[in-house]
Amino acid sequence: MYELWVTATRPVPNGGLGATADECAAIVRDLMRSFRVLPDPPELLDLWLDLVARHGIVGKRAHDARLVAFMRGHAIRRLATFNIDDFRAFEGLELMRPA
Repeated sequence: MYELWVTATRPVPNGGLGATADECAAIVRDLMRSFRVLPDPPELLDLWLDLVARHGIVGKRAHDARLVAFMRGHAIRRLATFNIDDFRAFEGLELMRPA
């Protein structure tokens, strides 16, 4: 939900969807009603640190690594993203672009 918020509310010229906070809050609430929301796994920090150290990640790509660490903590392999290239370095993911 955090990554959705960041992307959805970012201005269109900056690669976002240009949604307002109210619009995005409604989307997040709908998703929370439609899907099971998983908690952060207890080993999230260790998984994240392993990823950023192993891949030499700096700057805002650390957000991507956090998402991958979360996914690994829950054995999730599929990721729908508009930025497939940002996730290619992380082995074991099935990447798809939303239609």
